[in-house]
Amino acid sequence: MTHFVGSRRVMRWAVAALLSVVVGFPAAAQQSAVITGRVLSKQGNPVYGANVFVTELNLSVGTNEAGRYTMNVPGDRVRGQAAVLRVRAIGQKPESRAIRVTPGSQTVDFQLNEDINQLEAVVVTGVAAGTAAIKVPFAVAHVDTSQMPVIGANAVQQLQGKIAGANIQAASGRPGAAPSVILRGPTSINASGRGQGPLYIVDGILLNGSTPDLNPNDIENIEVVKGAAAASLYGARAGGGVINITTKTGRTAREGIKFGIRTEFGANDIPHEFALSQQTFLPFSPNGSTLCGDYASGGSSCARYIDLSAEARRVNDVPSTYALIPQKFLFDAGISNNPQRYRALNMFQSNTFQNTYNQVRLATKTDLWQNSNVDMRGKVGGTGFFASAAHSKQAGAFQFLQGYERNSARLNVDQLIGQKMTVQATTFYSTQREDGSNQEAGTGFFRLSRSPSFANLEARDALGRLYIRSNPLAQGSQNANPLYYLEQYDQAIYGTRFLGSVQTRYNATSWLDFNGDFAYDRGTGFTSFLQDRGFRTTAIDNATAVGFIQNNAGDGRSLNTSAGFSARPTIMSNLATTVTGQVLYDAQQGLSTGA
Repeated sequence: MTHFVGSRRVMRWAVAALLSVVVGFPAAAQQSAVITGRVLSKQGNPVYGANVFVTELNLSVGTNEAGRYTMNVPGDRVRGQAAVLRVRAIGQKPESRAIRVTPGSQTVDFQLNEDINQLEAVVVTGVAAGTAAIKVPFAVAHVDTSQMPVIGANAVQQLQGKIAGANIQAASGRPGAAPSVILRGPTSINASGRGQGPLYIVDGILLNGSTPDLNPNDIENIEVVKGAAAASLYGARAGGGVINITTKTGRTAREGIKFGIRTEFGANDIPHEFALSQQTFLPFSPNGSTLCGDYASGGSSCARYIDLSAEARRVNDVPSTYALIPQKFLFDAGISNNPQRYRALNMFQSNTFQNTYNQVRLATKTDLWQNSNVDMRGKVGGTGFFASAAHSKQAGAFQFLQGYERNSARLNVDQLIGQKMTVQATTFYSTQREDGSNQEAGTGFFRLSRSPSFANLEARDALGRLYIRSNPLAQGSQNANPLYYLEQYDQAIYGTRFLGSVQTRYNATSWLDFNGDFAYDRGTGFTSFLQDRGFRTTAIDNATAVGFIQNNAGDGRSLNTSAGFSARPTIMSNLATTVTGQVLYDAQQGLSTGA
């Protein structure tokens, strides 16, 4: 009996040992896989920032400064299956290796060849998924960060000289002004036809307007589609072409967090002096200090001498809201009157003004500018992220103007959900302020070009006011002192911009994907005009002297959403087929008020 009980105990231990072995097998099967390696260029240099990925596992990592990468595959996804390890890098041809996902570590190295013609660059504009440029049935120009080493003040301005056939010109020298872009349509030397601008897309958001408020430091790459292909892909709004901007994300970042700080500042100035006329045909007194007045007496046509600076002080240094009428100068025909042929034959610009000023230097200043940017990029587990904050200021060239100032912040998040779904969310917010848009009716340079060299634009009266009519000659009645308007006419423009999008991708099978996008764009603006009571003019103008105040506000909104699928069934071994379907909804709304 005792022997039988002992046998039962032995059987119990045997069963327990057997169970532990059986249970141990699944635990061993849950071991993770680690794929490591190094990515080098053809010359043997490490390739930093290359994207190493396995499409079948929906995993991707980036290479470090030494060109090394490490990809961790969770144990529940390791089944000994076959997969393809791929690598892409900017300016390099992509490479791939067939691997088997097994527990433990394995090393796979790559050596990339330079893609001179960029035929293997990935295109995302107008296609359901990233596609090599050589396989896209329409022409797409691709510009990435490697081709934009110097960050411009405007996102689109960086494309100048990099896109064949694209005409990108600064429509205005005003700080913060967006350049004019023509990708297709009529062009001429007088700028007619520039209203046919392209459609701007940022991270899937169809913008309601242009891009002056975007932070150029956030841009990863820009794609440009010209010709009829743009309209066929995005509808009538893209009749002038498409500029698709993709911002930075943490999708391809390596594990961990990386911070970046960039600050630049400088000054813009006029590189040379403008040649200003120092002579006039107006007759002077014998000693050359005064001009002849148009007053005859005793047979002399120059019976009175007039001092230019004293006359300017007389007509301006008065308490009234307008300048007095100056005395007449001999042979002063004005800006638009012909002095008649018989008189012009004997008139030569040989008399030199006694006192002259550099009008351009008086009206302009050194343009100080500053750009500061702080960003954070990284990946933690299945979450990739990119965040940035930036400040940009450009003072502008005209006196008494503060120029353009922009503050912005961005947060982009990529999230892997399970093994088949990815969600990308992008948000951007910026504020802007400027005061040089259409200041004093935009005639500053016009009036400056008609200010003679003897006029002192900085002269002030006893009340501390700038002379409104710094030029007492006849043409001064039409061309007031431009600095007076810049100092006294108060205009400020404030704006905000919010961009947000959510993009979802679901890999149902190895050959079937579904996608859904939602994007929102909202821009607000507020403009204030103030012309104080007592605003001066060169002649009596009671309506202007009363002054006025005006406020305008605007609110523009745009949203677009889409849903679709992409199928890549294998019908024959040597035949690749792609079927895509997409539904797009786009709406815009604009509101404006004024008082």
